[in-house]
Parts: sequence; structure tokens; C-alpha cells
Amino acid sequence: VQDSHKPFIMLKKAGNNNLQELTNTLDHLNNDLEESMASLKMVEYEEKELSDSANDMRSLLESYEQLSENLDSLSELVNNPDLDLPLKSKTLRDTISTFSDFDFSKIPDIEIQKTIIVAIKPIIIDLFAGWDPLDFTDDFVLEELISWKQAIPSDQNELYGELSYFQSLLYSIWYPKIVNALSEWTVDQPNVAITLLLDWNEVIDKSVVDYLTNNIVKPKIIQAIEDWNPLTPTDNSPIVWIFEYVPYLEDSLDEIKQELVNKYSLLLGHWSPAD
Repeated sequence: VQDSHKPFIMLKKAGNNNLQELTNTLDHLNNDLEESMASLKMVEYEEKELSDSANDMRSLLESYEQLSENLDSLSELVNNPDLDLPLKSKTLRDTISTFSDFDFSKIPDIEIQKTIIVAIKPIIIDLFAGWDPLDFTDDFVLEELISWKQAIPSDQNELYGELSYFQSLLYSIWYPKIVNALSEWTVDQPNVAITLLLDWNEVIDKSVVDYLTNNIVKPKIIQAIEDWNPLTPTDNSPIVWIFEYVPYLEDSLDEIKQELVNKYSLLLGHWSPAD
């Protein structure tokens, strides 16, 4: 009886083996399919990366080409002998204003303001060549530079509280002229120093103006008070002109006040009721 069931048992085992092989084959096929899908996704990702990289490179090249064209235009204008200074200055400003639409983040390795300043430096020097700091009837240079400041793109130095390239160039030309002009100036002309410093505050960095005030204007004021003899009659004593400086010398008032106290102490020491 047992022998009669043996073929059936063997057939059943053979069927189970075939089913297991089929399952294994399907598992292998499924794994192969998943690997193929993963490989396909990787290929698609790499293709997208290559496409994005190519687009970035194309955009970068276009940016460099645009920048090169703009700088070439600046160079041509600077070296154009047929334009007088006012027209050349205005034309250059208009050209520089085209940089405002430029996306400089695409070319972070280029210090654009420095590049522009190098290109226009000869014009800035020409603007200052005939400038008289004490001639307040001629505001051409100041007005031009105010317009230049508005047109020139900012640079990274300004983000860190340092002088921009534009400010540094102005300082190197403006400061010696101002120092020379103020060497001839006398403190009994407060409108000269005050007007000069206030006007140029629009262009020159405040730190430079403050330095000039503290190292040239204030010392001359204190020296004038020290040299003043209150016992000698004069129409030009510090009491005549000192008050016009007060709003602009707040940080130095204690020092100036002490000098005046010393002088008036001398005067009161020689005063008598009979006077």
C-alpha cells in the first residue's frame, strides 16, 4: 500500500521544488528590476546634474561676456579725446549705471567696484585737478561725485565697515587737498570749515570727516584759544566765533570748555571792582 503512494509523494515534492525555483527566479528578476530602476534613476540624476552644470557654465560665460562688454565701453569712454570732462563724466556715469542690472553673484571672484574704479580713476583725478576746496561757488566736482557714488555698485568692504574702493580713491585725492586748504584757513572763519565738512559728508565716509575734524579743525581751535590773551582787547576773541562750532564738536566740548575756563580765570584774576 505504501508503495502505491510513492509516485504521488515524489510528484508532490517535485512540484514543490519547481514552485520554489520559480519563486527564486521571480525574486531574482525582481531584484534585477529594482537594480535596473535604481541605475536608471542614477543615470537620470547624473544627466540632470550635467544639464544643470552646463546651464550654469553657459550663464557664467554670458555674465563674463556682458561684464567684458561693459568694461570695454568704459575704457573707450575714458580714452576718448573728443569728449570734454563734463560730458565724459556724465557719459561714464550712465554707462556705469548699466551695471546695476548685473547679477554679480554669478561671478563672485570678480571685485566689480575695484575693477570699475581702476577703469575710471583717470577721470576722478581730472575732476579734482582744478578743484579749489575753498571756492564754494563751484560745486561741479561735488555734484559729479555724488552722482558717481549713486551709480557705482557697492563692494564687500562696505559690509565689513571698511572704506569702499571708491571711498579709498576719493580719500587719496581729496584728503591732501583739504589738508592743504585748511592749513591756510583761520578759525575765525567757521563757515569755511563747517560748510566744507558738511557738504562732503555726502560723498566722503563719515570716519574720514571725523578724523579731519578731530586732527585738524579741533587742534586749530584749541590752539587759537590757547594763544588768545583775554587781557588784550581784540575784536576777534574766541567768544565771537566758538559758538558756531559747538554743534559739530560735541565730543570735544569738555576740552574746549576747559581752555576757555582757564582763560577767563586769568581774566578774572586781574579783574577788580574798579574795572
